[in-house]
Amino acid sequence: MRQNTFILDLFNIKNGELKTVSILFSYSFFIGISYAFLYTTATSLFLGNFKMDMLPFAYMGGGVFNYLLWRFYHKFEKKLFFSRLSLFGALFLLISLSTLAIGYILTENKWFAFFLFIWINVFLFFIGVGFWGIAAKIFDLRQGKRLFGLIGSGEILSKILSFFSVPFILKFLETKQLLLFVLIGFVLSIFLLLIILKRYKNILAIPVVSKNNSGGQEPEKKGLFDILKNKYFALIIILALFPLFAAYYVDFIFLDQTKSQFVGQDLISSFLGIFFGFMSITEFFLKSIVSGRLISKYGILLSLILLPLLLLFSTVSASIYGTLYGATAMFFSFILLSKLFVRVLRTAFLDPSFQILYQPIPSNERLAFQSKVEGVPKSIGNIIVGLMLILFTNISSLTLVHYNYIFIVILIAWLWISKKLFLEYRVTLKNILVSKNGTPGFSKNDKSTLHTVNKVIQKEKEPNFNLLMNIINHTEPSRFNLFLQHILTFLPISTQEKILRQIINKHQLSAAPIIKNYLETNPNIKNNEIFVTTLKAFADSGKIDIETLSRFCDSNNPKEKLQAAQLLPYSDRYKSLKLLIGLLQDKNPQIRKAALVSSGRVAKPQLWPYIIKNLFDITYSNTAIKAIKIIGNPILEELDNHFEKHTTPKQIKLKIIAVYSRIKGEHALQLLKARIQYPEGDVRHAVLKALSKREYHATLSDSGLVKKAIEEEIAMIVWVMAAQNDIQKEADLQRLSDALKFELNRKKENVFLLLSMLYDSKTILYIRESLKSETSESKVFATEILDLTVSEEIKKLLLPFIEASSLEESIRLYGNLFPQQKLKVFERLNDIVNKDYTKINRWTKACALILMEGFHENERVLLSNILNPDPFLKQLSINLLKKKKSGRFEFIFPKLCSQQGDLFHANEIVAGNRLSGYSLFDKVNLLKNNPFFANISLPDISVIIENSKEITITGTDNFNLGSLYQESIFFILSGKINVFVNNTEKKQLRTNDIYWGIINSDEDETIFKSESTSLLLAITPDLIYDIMNENSEFTIEIIEKLSNTA
Repeated sequence: MRQNTFILDLFNIKNGELKTVSILFSYSFFIGISYAFLYTTATSLFLGNFKMDMLPFAYMGGGVFNYLLWRFYHKFEKKLFFSRLSLFGALFLLISLSTLAIGYILTENKWFAFFLFIWINVFLFFIGVGFWGIAAKIFDLRQGKRLFGLIGSGEILSKILSFFSVPFILKFLETKQLLLFVLIGFVLSIFLLLIILKRYKNILAIPVVSKNNSGGQEPEKKGLFDILKNKYFALIIILALFPLFAAYYVDFIFLDQTKSQFVGQDLISSFLGIFFGFMSITEFFLKSIVSGRLISKYGILLSLILLPLLLLFSTVSASIYGTLYGATAMFFSFILLSKLFVRVLRTAFLDPSFQILYQPIPSNERLAFQSKVEGVPKSIGNIIVGLMLILFTNISSLTLVHYNYIFIVILIAWLWISKKLFLEYRVTLKNILVSKNGTPGFSKNDKSTLHTVNKVIQKEKEPNFNLLMNIINHTEPSRFNLFLQHILTFLPISTQEKILRQIINKHQLSAAPIIKNYLETNPNIKNNEIFVTTLKAFADSGKIDIETLSRFCDSNNPKEKLQAAQLLPYSDRYKSLKLLIGLLQDKNPQIRKAALVSSGRVAKPQLWPYIIKNLFDITYSNTAIKAIKIIGNPILEELDNHFEKHTTPKQIKLKIIAVYSRIKGEHALQLLKARIQYPEGDVRHAVLKALSKREYHATLSDSGLVKKAIEEEIAMIVWVMAAQNDIQKEADLQRLSDALKFELNRKKENVFLLLSMLYDSKTILYIRESLKSETSESKVFATEILDLTVSEEIKKLLLPFIEASSLEESIRLYGNLFPQQKLKVFERLNDIVNKDYTKINRWTKACALILMEGFHENERVLLSNILNPDPFLKQLSINLLKKKKSGRFEFIFPKLCSQQGDLFHANEIVAGNRLSGYSLFDKVNLLKNNPFFANISLPDISVIIENSKEITITGTDNFNLGSLYQESIFFILSGKINVFVNNTEKKQLRTNDIYWGIINSDEDETIFKSESTSLLLAITPDLIYDIMNENSEFTIEIIEKLSNTA
């Protein structure tokens, strides 16, 4: 096993890839045998039968034949599956090679040698569209970067053996008889091709050219000029010409010098065999071990520019030396070096990179385009090179040294095109993600509730305006006037009147300009009277003097008090402060909430301590947040002082962060930046989301802090994966597995939120959304863009958890950076329970703790958690110890209750619940199974449950929701409830049903009646409103569900 792991690591192969790599490597090996003997023999026979001035004509002939073969191939690719076309191409090559080889062996006619030399290009054409076409279909883009070099190294290994064997074989055979090895190697490669086509028939048995379903022009109907209109395609075609030109250009000089140094076919064959043998050793090492790693690590830009850069070095060196000393042996050494670069770096780096460049091309066009590149531009390139060499050889004043100066200009152009193509490659990948994922933007998180509600109004025929108005008033009260301005246009007359009456009753005087403007714009509307009445009511309310309002504040009539609370912002500001301070402490929730909103409008510092005090009361917390948002920047400093207090609950801190995210200005931004590394996980996540929504980009001084935060998040990701790996094979651990999955996704999201502060936020969003995609192609392209975008330092942290195919592989890849210990199940459960509370969610700890029931060694852990400040963990520990009938617990617990009884009676910790018997943990699962809460995470539901209250209604009781429970969400734990609104029975609720009065008007009176004893859970809606503010899709879903139950 360790040996296999060593081999996989050495060659950069991942689990599940070894068999595929092995068979393609073998296929490449036998192709290499055939090619090595073909190149050595055909070149030697050509140089032995012809003068050097025939070489350019051979290049041109190769170009013409390549083009004709491509035309022939192109006709068949429209009619045949790729698998059959590959097989027919291989058989054609075998038959043609056999004809030429046997023809020369029997006749020694020099024209057979001429065509054998041309057939080197034909061989490469079929390998280019055949072997590499197969590889491109089997592997995706990311696999290609790692593996194309490796599978191609099989060809190099066989070349080493073949080239070095030539001098030895020539002791027994003639050069022409080496052609038999060409045929033997190719027959064996066809045998392996048949195996590959059978094994991967589902992938390969598809048409090379398929119809374009988008309605555009089909790929096969696109001519070369049509293709060139696409910038990416055009750059690929242009770049394909440069290595071809370099190969023939250097080859011409190399063969010219070879022919002058060595005389006779056998001597030339021996030299070529030894020279190319040593060259192939270097090539094999680079291609099998180095190239895949370098391409994966540094990207394809390095692979594209490496060959022209090194050729520039050798060519400049040859030019300088040749200019000073002439074309001597040292000059020839530089030519040999250029030949080495062209041969080795082209196959080890450039060819695999070219296969990667094809990957972003749509699958229905990829192979057709690839065959065009192999057939048309390369054929044209052969002809151009041939013509240029004929021209040069006929200009007597040009020497080999001059050729090098011309080549330098070409190399500079090559480097420029490579850089342009790389940039276009990035753009193409990004465009692919755009097409797959839509327009960039925080589609799930950045849409305001107002935007979402307006969208619902436009979509629904008869929207519930009570529901929509209440949602706006609770989530974005400062934007109610914008909402009103928008909906007045859509409302029928009856609904307009109803809403205006509500506005009058709520004394929302700030709406007066909107109503006045609507009336002026639409003077002839039928219900003109209600608009005039509304404006008159506002005017009358504004005239109420401070003495009257003071009397209202002291009144025993709740309606008068409420009216005072609503109107005080529009009265004498100085005298109203004292009255508002009193109302901010009123016991009636409706009055105090109205006073909070009014205090926000007044915005005086004297009121701020009272507003912030209400922030810490769950009943008034969300309303206090509304007031703080209305005040804005001035209150931030005092608010932040409370954030820093260790007594401030996490949920309040989350609300404060939400305030910072919505208040514009540098002050709020600085407060968020200061918490990038906040220790508590949920708060840190909220900070990162807030900064991301504001599209904050880290300054140079802040970037180090962001990078450190990324490293900390990755360290926790690896720990979570280690925990998942330790429990994944155990039964009955699904709940904990889901909790760990939530932890993992949350921490991954944190990483991308942090990345958006260092790099282009839209690009990072593309990547994040694409990695969530169900299509492997989107994930591959996203990973490639990430690879191209982030620095090497961060890439080293990110790619293992993105690219790894299993938890084990991820943990192994992170072994040096974040080593993890393999733990037994109980040890891992204990590790989770004892993990720093700032690192993981308490729900994950609770899931681990409840699973300890099945382990006899759990007593010590459970006893240590009976004083846990978290009610879930405390209650679970006590309940499990009771079930266990622990003697130590029975001895300790009564003493603890007598000493710290308040700690155990909060949330009915001791007995779960005396009436229902439901533990906090049970309630979470009950709510999760209700469709209304189905899309809320279990950790969030646990917060909802913690702040809920049980209510019992007996058969003789009428439970009036009144102001105290008017906004609550009710979940029926047991029993049957009849709901009456304004003395009219509206519906009947049964066990596990929910009811939320937000669908009704504020003036409606709602009463619950029960035929027998019923148990309800009264849930504060604050967290639901918070989620609505963050997630537009959730808001739409809740509106739809509530509208259906209205």
